[in-house]
Parts: sequence; structure tokens; C-alpha cells
Amino acid sequence: MIPEDPSPMSRGGAFGELVGRLPIWLAEGGPDDDVVLSSRVRLARNVAGHRFTPKASADERRDVLCQIREGLTKAELVAHPEGTSSTYWFDINELDTFQ
Repeated sequence: MIPEDPSPMSRGGAFGELVGRLPIWLAEGGPDDDVVLSSRVRLARNVAGHRFTPKASADERRDVLCQIREGLTKAELVAHPEGTSSTYWFDINELDTFQ
């Protein structure tokens, strides 16, 4: 027999009730139905042979970007002239404010 999950993140109890219903301000047709939610999760991991971003020099960070881009291109996960990938690499520093 599998014991019940005692964690507060389990689906039952008060936590389950809290996440199981939408807040009133998300209700369709309500006074705040024009609210947009946006969230982002950032996972960070160092690349072998390089320090984590906060400790890395500008040159080291640039090398990591090049290494990642080369790997994605070789795996055909990023479009390149000979490939047909539908995924593209954009350098955020080269984009204007509204791109």
C-alpha cells in the first residue's frame, strides 16, 4: 500500500482547494477580465569548463554562447543556411526595443 503524500503540495486539502479554482479577477466577463498573466522559469546550469554566469568574465560568457549556438546548430535545432529548422537564434543585444 502506498502511503498518502503528506506534503502541502499534494492535491488534497486547503492547497488543492486554492489551486483548484480560478481567482475572481480571472473570471470571464468580470471587471478585470483584461488582465494578462505572464510568468517565466529560469533554470541555470554551468557548462563544463566554465564558471556560472555571475562569476564568468565577458569573454567567458561569449565563449559559452558560441559553444551553445554551435551545438544547437549542429543538432539542427537552430536554423542555419543549409538547414530547414523552424527555430531561430536571436541575440537579445542585437534586437531593438520592440522586436
